[in-house]
Amino acid sequence: SSDLGLPVTQFVHRFAGIAIIQAILLAAVCAAQAGSSEAHMQRARQLLGEGKPEAAIGEYEASIAAAPSNIEAQGNLGVLQFFANDCSKALPHLTAALTLDPSQARIQALVGICQARQHHVEEAERNLTAALPLVTNPRIHILILTNLVEIEYARGDLAQASANVAELTKIDT
Repeated sequence: SSDLGLPVTQFVHRFAGIAIIQAILLAAVCAAQAGSSEAHMQRARQLLGEGKPEAAIGEYEASIAAAPSNIEAQGNLGVLQFFANDCSKALPHLTAALTLDPSQARIQALVGICQARQHHVEEAERNLTAALPLVTNPRIHILILTNLVEIEYARGDLAQASANVAELTKIDT
């Protein structure tokens, strides 16, 4: 007999039934949140298509509130905030996206640039150096090299800064 005065098998069946109901409810809540997140993602894409990035930011924030591990929402929100020149808001989202998918070289480059702007030089140099050979977009490549030159010059590493300036002159934009 269980503590509730029920035979053990009846107790186990009731407990299993409750666990199944809880699992079903949890799955329903997760599905609703995922649906809500996707609805916000669709609206954000629509707003971007209409040339309204400021409005899209709110939709990405709502999507993340519903599904924090939504890598697309985290990355896109971070990119929009980065290009709005707000690294303090961009960095947590860019970092979250990079944590969810470390293979995103462009996101890693933007993380490094934000870190450089916030004077986190060692982390910035590490991320920028890692992203440099992987990024194919010439504009991002220029941003990476420019930031590395600034870091190297400030450190007094003029030879490496000069080498990166030479690389900058080779980029065809």
